[in-house]
Amino acid sequence: MEADDHSAGVVLRQYVVTHWYKAADDFVMPETPDEVKAQIREQVVAGLASDVEPVRSVCAQITSRIASYDWPEAWPALLPQLVAYLQRGEAHSTHGVMSVVGELVNGDLGEDQAVPVVKDLAPALLGVLRDQQTHSTRVRAMAAIAFRHILSMLNTLKHEYLDIVRQALEATLKPWLAAFALVLDVDAGEEVERDWDSVALRIEVFTCLMNIWGWFPKAITSSAQQHITFALSTLTSLSPAFHRFYIDSADDAPSPPEPEARGGDAGPSQTHIDQLASTVFEMLEPLTRSDRVRLSEERGVVEGIVALIITYTQITREEEEEWIDNVNAFVEDEDEDNGGLINARMTGIDLMDSMVEKWGRTVIEVLAARTQVVIDESARARQAGNIDWWKPLEAALRLIGGISNDLQGQLEDDKQEGRAPCFDLESYFAHVIPSLLQQSDTPFLQGRAYIFASRFARLLSPELASQYLDATVRSLGSDSAMPVQISALRTVQNFCQYVDPAIVAPRVDEVLGVLFAFLPHAVEESLVLSLDTALALVAVDKAHLTPERGRAIAEQVYAQYLKHSSNPIVTSTIHEIVESLVVASPATAASVVGLLATPLADMISAVPTPDTLHLPTVAIELTNALVRPRQGPLEDVLIERTVAAIIARLIGADDADEVQQGMLVLTLVVRKDCDKLIALHDPAFGSGLDGILAVVSRVLDPASNFSESAGVFVGDLVMHLFRKAGPVISAVLPNMLGALARRLALAELPFFKEALVVPFAYLCGAGYAAETLGLLADMTVRARTDDGWADASALAVVLRTWCEAAETISGSWNLRVHDIGLAKLFELPPGPLAGVTVKGDLIIDDITRNTIMTRSKAKKTPPRYSQIPFPLKALKLLLKDVQAMGKKAGTGAGKQTADDLVIEDDDGDDEWADDDPLTSGEPDEFAFLSDWLDSGKDGVTDEDDEDLKADPLAQYDLGQYLSDTLRAAYASNANGIHEMVAGLTESEKGALKNVLSL
Repeated sequence: MEADDHSAGVVLRQYVVTHWYKAADDFVMPETPDEVKAQIREQVVAGLASDVEPVRSVCAQITSRIASYDWPEAWPALLPQLVAYLQRGEAHSTHGVMSVVGELVNGDLGEDQAVPVVKDLAPALLGVLRDQQTHSTRVRAMAAIAFRHILSMLNTLKHEYLDIVRQALEATLKPWLAAFALVLDVDAGEEVERDWDSVALRIEVFTCLMNIWGWFPKAITSSAQQHITFALSTLTSLSPAFHRFYIDSADDAPSPPEPEARGGDAGPSQTHIDQLASTVFEMLEPLTRSDRVRLSEERGVVEGIVALIITYTQITREEEEEWIDNVNAFVEDEDEDNGGLINARMTGIDLMDSMVEKWGRTVIEVLAARTQVVIDESARARQAGNIDWWKPLEAALRLIGGISNDLQGQLEDDKQEGRAPCFDLESYFAHVIPSLLQQSDTPFLQGRAYIFASRFARLLSPELASQYLDATVRSLGSDSAMPVQISALRTVQNFCQYVDPAIVAPRVDEVLGVLFAFLPHAVEESLVLSLDTALALVAVDKAHLTPERGRAIAEQVYAQYLKHSSNPIVTSTIHEIVESLVVASPATAASVVGLLATPLADMISAVPTPDTLHLPTVAIELTNALVRPRQGPLEDVLIERTVAAIIARLIGADDADEVQQGMLVLTLVVRKDCDKLIALHDPAFGSGLDGILAVVSRVLDPASNFSESAGVFVGDLVMHLFRKAGPVISAVLPNMLGALARRLALAELPFFKEALVVPFAYLCGAGYAAETLGLLADMTVRARTDDGWADASALAVVLRTWCEAAETISGSWNLRVHDIGLAKLFELPPGPLAGVTVKGDLIIDDITRNTIMTRSKAKKTPPRYSQIPFPLKALKLLLKDVQAMGKKAGTGAGKQTADDLVIEDDDGDDEWADDDPLTSGEPDEFAFLSDWLDSGKDGVTDEDDEDLKADPLAQYDLGQYLSDTLRAAYASNANGIHEMVAGLTESEKGALKNVLSL
């Protein structure tokens, strides 16, 4: 009968998946009638109390699935039913319910659902956690999991419903913390001998505490010391079991118990002591940084934590076996930058870093003392024949190496202040490390000794550094064990980083030879590590990279590029290697380009198969690495073969990645060797200029169906073409501007509008404002209006979008181009510009006054703006930028957006005191503007490259130029600026007045 019930439940589960909810991905008609749904809900909830576990489990799965569709709207009785089961205190029904409630509160709940969950469910769950006589440890752990989900729900709601969350925490947190204390106050070592599931319960309790510290720290700050005490007592008590089950390498060492597989009961997934240690370390990290805990005054606490970190960051038996068999697992687990890896070893290292960062010298002194104890104990253990004698020492050296920068900084402070050093590194290099380098029978410790030496290499004498580096190179070229060779690769990287290049350079060829012999056999993480090491070696000494060496290195890495072209980590590292090669010297660059240009062109031009669809993009990316880091001129073969292939490819490309990467390369080529590109002729597209125009036209053509993100770089390409092409651009300028204007009329995303506006701004700023306006005035484009689509003036479309994009333009160069181009337009007589109306200021009415406009409010009541002539908008934008630049010079603030400025209401009723519209106001109201002008030339930033710094627009003293433009316009009134003043806000009038008075 039990089997029949379970089989029926399995069938019902599948029925619910396919016929319950129309919007479900797996839904199949017909939909379950409402009256049948009600019967099924009643039956599956009753099944949660079955004394047959498989039946309970399948009913829990069905209940959870139906609840995801129906609760709470269509099934409001579910929560009261579950709470009633929990309050009944019966073991079977509680287990069944616990498998549901975790899923119930593990989603997005509104405040109306959160209140009954906290009010009714949380106390019932607390009763389960407390009742160890009735409920198993696993079920009690499930109660802690469910409470953690409730905490997560409250954390999600706290930003919008702070009062509700505060009241919920006040009602629930204190009794739960008391219950957690009762759980943790039991001796963990004794408890685990009776009940292994107690490990899982403690993991969930510490996870809850960790989350509370992360989400609601103020609510439990007073408990910091207690939680640290619980953490230390738990791990200290469990350390014998940890050693027995996880560290001991003896043949008869026991394996940790594995919990029974219980399908679908939402129980704890972590059940091991090393996982508990990882959770405790994660919880301790914010506590040790809390101002409530002063570790500098709690040396005993520091000693306890450091000792436990060393204990629980030892290499486990399982890790040792796995790493010996799987080199990639060893590389991945030992990667210091692997932020996605969470285990006791990594979280312990993170905790040590955090403690040293906060408490510095105290922690380093304790670590030094504890490590000396470890050294002595390891020596005795080795003499006694303990095969695991090396593991605590390896863990201690790993921790010391991990804080090498902080430790060396502290030693410098000690030296400057005349104190005894907090750590005796000289003793390590004299008495500890040399002997460990010979420990071939313990390869993980031997490898750790190499890495340790390299982390402190900058403190070594040149002679000693050379000796350690030679030993490392020898270990690479020998038949050393895998852990030693992998550690040697990391050691080489550190030596490249920390010691004089003159020490490393003579050994580069030898190490690269070893690496290149290893590369064909390396995969995944070991391949990346090898390439990272090659990159470090290549960057040591440019003078060492002769054309012959550069070509040889390029041959090796290009072979790996082809072999692993679908691995983005591998390809990006090879990009960096190639970039290092081409910047070594023009001769080396020519040698590398001569090797790669034709194969890359062939790869770009080839008709891809389903397995090689990615190769054109990959080849274009590698071309970028050949071009990007260096100045022109570029090699003929690169232009005639590779760049020509890119142009031909983009003219017919449909792949967005190809288009983006290709335009990046073309932009770089335009900037570095435009003359050679223009002189290019190819049967596929004609001249280089014709090819660029064909690419731009295709990307901008709405019929090509490219997304706006795919064309985001087209503006840069066109703008730099305007900068570099010279007079020849005039032949294609009308077509280029027409394509930009037509696409601009359809643009929706702000970043895309900005990209398309910048070329127009550059032309205006470069002295072609009148010509650009003339061309645009003769064009019409299809544009979106309130009444649908209609023909519109290209000039109006460009100016309106320019004004709109001005609010979001970013980057020092684009901002400069925008300001100078706008100022050049403002200098012109009003003419056709005055006939173009654009969006002005926000209209303040009873709805929007003193109201924060959220997205939902903006949808219901869209903001309204005035419509003003373009010259007035240009004046407003220039004054806003003048204000922003002044504030940047005076306060260090960056360029502000409109939302950052305080714009006062202007009802238009003010009367002018005399004929000058700017006589009112305090003369020093905007005194920061004079500070800005006095601060000197606001040029192109250091982040911009030499190409931009040489551009005529970069030579403007931008602040002086904008001020001079405004003063000259006001003096002559040639563009009607006096009449525009009436349309300015008081803030803008003050800014203009201050500019005129400087």
